[in-house]
Amino acid sequence: MRRTSLAHASNAIASTAQRAWQAVTPALPRPVPARLAGLDASHQGHVEIDRLGSYLAIFALVGACLLISAWSRIDLRRTSVELHRAAAAYESAQAENARLQLELATMRDPSRLQQAALPLGLVPNVPVVDLSTR
Repeated sequence: MRRTSLAHASNAIASTAQRAWQAVTPALPRPVPARLAGLDASHQGHVEIDRLGSYLAIFALVGACLLISAWSRIDLRRTSVELHRAAAAYESAQAENARLQLELATMRDPSRLQQAALPLGLVPNVPVVDLSTR
């Protein structure tokens, strides 16, 4: 029984303290936040909507930055693939050029030209007359 009477007494004290606090609280002036200072009651609800616009602008800016970052990474990957293809084509062209230079050097070799001229009936050491000087 003693517990219930103590609990009842503590509840009575708490409710009395709460009523006393409520009686004193309306008399105390509530501080007005700086962002609401100078606004009448009809405009105080619009402050959050005004801030919502700035939040949306920041969100849009961050979204645009993310899109630009993603696009640049994709473009970088595409450029890298094109660069590797161009490098492979360049190496292939260099190998082809080296092969053709060797073939050209073989064709210009004097001993090879002499061997190719004999079956055609071309005679070596024929005097050449330059008609432009006369």
